[in-house]
Amino acid sequence: MPDLSQILLRPHAQCRTLIVAISLILLVEGALALQISPVQRALAQYLTNEELSTYLQDYQRRCRDIAKLHVIGTSVQGRQLLALELAASPGSTNALPHFRYVGNLHGNEPTGRVLTLALAEYICEARGEDPQVAQILAGMHLWLMPSANPDGFDQRTRENINNVDLNRDFPDRFSKPPSLMPTGSEQAEVRALMDWSRRIGFTASAAMHEGALVANYPMDGTQDRSTQYAASPDDGTFRHLATKYAQAHTRMALPTNKEFPNGGITNGAAWYPIYGSMQDWVYLATGCFELTLEVSESKWPPVASLGALWKENKASLLGLPLLAVLGGVRGVVKASNPLRQGGIDTPLRANVTVAGIETVVQSREGTGVFARPLAPGTYELQARAHGYTTATQQTTVPDDGTGVEVLFELKRVASSGRARRAGGEEAADGAAALDSVAAWGVNPGGALRLEPLRHNVLLVSAGIVLLLVVWFGGWRLAATRRGRGLQPRTVISIPLSRVAAQGP
Repeated sequence: MPDLSQILLRPHAQCRTLIVAISLILLVEGALALQISPVQRALAQYLTNEELSTYLQDYQRRCRDIAKLHVIGTSVQGRQLLALELAASPGSTNALPHFRYVGNLHGNEPTGRVLTLALAEYICEARGEDPQVAQILAGMHLWLMPSANPDGFDQRTRENINNVDLNRDFPDRFSKPPSLMPTGSEQAEVRALMDWSRRIGFTASAAMHEGALVANYPMDGTQDRSTQYAASPDDGTFRHLATKYAQAHTRMALPTNKEFPNGGITNGAAWYPIYGSMQDWVYLATGCFELTLEVSESKWPPVASLGALWKENKASLLGLPLLAVLGGVRGVVKASNPLRQGGIDTPLRANVTVAGIETVVQSREGTGVFARPLAPGTYELQARAHGYTTATQQTTVPDDGTGVEVLFELKRVASSGRARRAGGEEAADGAAALDSVAAWGVNPGGALRLEPLRHNVLLVSAGIVLLLVVWFGGWRLAATRRGRGLQPRTVISIPLSRVAAQGP
């Protein structure tokens, strides 16, 4: 007869084995979950608009030392247009230049939403380890805008909720009448992008799209609307930036790129002309060097392919801001004879140009700092500011991507204004001189300068006093002569207008 105790214990032993097995599976899955990096979590799905907002707020909390979340506007349906600012001092108004990535301008092209988040997570995770990340955070303000068209994403349409293609809605140089100024008819998303562009003054930027594998650069349109190459004044620099992005990409520049086997870059109008594009407007209206990056041959690629998409673009996404912002020419414009007492430098807002290129880059108000993308080569640079002499320098941009720094020191222009310094030297004159001097109350030589209005008031006052003295003196003299039987002398009356009009 079988042992009854063994029969009764056998099911319990099987249960224990099953419980142990389940526990081990759960432990393994938990361990694997713990090993998933923030970058992998960013690539795990396409977030809804509500989830994206929550994600960005959480990112700002987790990476608060380098991140600040901004609302740059709202969509037609009132959704917030959010942008992350990443820098060593986010939110500060320091002298560092700005670069941005914009995703999801077309609602049915959502990979930019994912790639911007993956880039943000990598920068936060590797900020103490990756030299490129350290350079980005220390040398610029990097802005990441995951979605410029949340309404279109929600509807899974290319256009926004008003059925308008946002990348055809910007002011265009070939519009009638031609103008780059806002018309007032732009969509809410476009108005927000334009205001943001003008307010920040980006040195360079890139927008992420889908439907091909190519780095597209200006110009996008032609005057006769034909499909042909339309070079911008900075064509060489744009080709350089696009080429470097494509080469750092794992597939874009390869001959196996079916549509663009010759390097993975294209001029916009040579591919197909469009009008009202963001990259043309932001370049012509604000001086920002923007590329359009087509990062996937298929639109809305499956979630399973997002990890591979990040690996293909990671090196390019990290390298482009460094090359565009720091790999050209950057520097400071200041006055060589500072207006401030104590010898403190006076930074100048000036126009910086390159000989043979029409584009004008302005140094920043209050800091005098500028950054200008340039391809490797030797250039003649000029800095101009009203009321100052023009300074010229020849400089060479190296081909290693490190760029070059320059310093412009401009001298004040002496003019033939009426007001003079002590010692008889002619003081500076003109609107620029008055604007600068008014802030400090002294001129470059250190002598007090009288503003024209106050100068004229003093002259009039002196004239009145002189007339009173002459009149009163003549009356006293006449009274004295009458007392002595003498005739009074004639008192010469000087018109007040003549006194006030005469200079010193």
